[in-house]
Amino acid sequence: MKKNTLLLFFLFHILNTSLTVGQNSPKTVYDINIDNAKDLGDIPLSNFFKSLKIIPLERVRRNSFLFVSKLYTCRDKIFVLSKFMGDNLFVFDQDGKYIRTISRKGNWPGEYAKLDDIVVDSLSNSVWLLDNPLDDSKSELHEYNYITGKYIKTIPLNEETEPLHLFKIGNELYGDIYYNYYKTGKSLSGKGCYLLRKIEMDTGNTTEYYLLASEYNKGRANKVLTDNHAFFPTSSEHCLFVQSCMDTIMSISSKGVQPYLAIKSNNFINTQTIQDYLDENRPEDPFYSYMLTKNLIYRIANLMENNGKIFFSYLQGYTTTNIYYDTQENQAYKYTGLNDLLFKEGQESSYLITSYLTTDSKGVYYVINVDGFSMIKRYVEEGRLNPNFENIEELKNISEESSNPILLYYEFKD
Repeated sequence: MKKNTLLLFFLFHILNTSLTVGQNSPKTVYDINIDNAKDLGDIPLSNFFKSLKIIPLERVRRNSFLFVSKLYTCRDKIFVLSKFMGDNLFVFDQDGKYIRTISRKGNWPGEYAKLDDIVVDSLSNSVWLLDNPLDDSKSELHEYNYITGKYIKTIPLNEETEPLHLFKIGNELYGDIYYNYYKTGKSLSGKGCYLLRKIEMDTGNTTEYYLLASEYNKGRANKVLTDNHAFFPTSSEHCLFVQSCMDTIMSISSKGVQPYLAIKSNNFINTQTIQDYLDENRPEDPFYSYMLTKNLIYRIANLMENNGKIFFSYLQGYTTTNIYYDTQENQAYKYTGLNDLLFKEGQESSYLITSYLTTDSKGVYYVINVDGFSMIKRYVEEGRLNPNFENIEELKNISEESSNPILLYYEFKD
């Protein structure tokens, strides 16, 4: 009887530990080898999107900013986080009309030190701001009412590790994990490091850990290598998750965290490359600069999914390559997108730099930041843009001194 009791206790302990750290089966839904991707060359974006809407973000009094760091949508509102010139959160309507600014930088209750991300809760009309102070203070979540702009409360995140990106599904909040070398002493190859966690919003406690860095990210879990995005929503109830150096894209939904898409290539970064970097550099030295000298794939980005196709890009040295995977054909394609929605036929240009921001259930947002204004104005003056845009005349009057960035919203085909 005693032996049976001990055995049951042992089994319970194993099961409980497995659930606590959130480990899942390594089996993925899709597997692709991008070395075998068919090269389609130039493809019109109208193959994937049915329309494009230009959304100039209105500037009122002092609500000016040069760059969009993050963007989220909720109901009829657009939330823009700009981490330049003061870390401000701006709220616009779907046409880019200015509504309000949430700007409370400081050291008093309800104020923040350094914003890295936000999440929006449409049920409570709340927006949660992720505050990662530059000193040894712990990260915090500040809740504001986005209708009134009033501060509600602050929840400390009770760990030394920092999330830089957040995603909320229903009542569950997910955050990535970055080990600040100065706070934790853990290097890129630290053992026992995880990449993802679930956070209890009432207490700030981490309730589950997912994705050991040693198994999913070549051991890398340090803050020196971070991207603008880690969560790529496909709807309000589902998103894809990937960090730099990961070759497996994860799915996060009400069903939990599961492997989704395994990307295979003979040119993908490996553990030896990271070890070489550690041998040659300090843990806090930039990793991107090092990788630019290598002909290796080290970053998956710009993820979106629609109508049986999964889109992403990968960075190999200095080169960015676009891929889409057709789940029905089980085939990957490499392509260059011709923006026939923005430009007249035959007038497309690759010199206009736009940056991916986010997707919603119907489309994807990109941005033309202020440093791209001279180029877009030139295209307007030369008559190269699609003349069907209702607000194309507004683009003639934009300027780096008096205009905010411009959003481009591409609506998926049904």
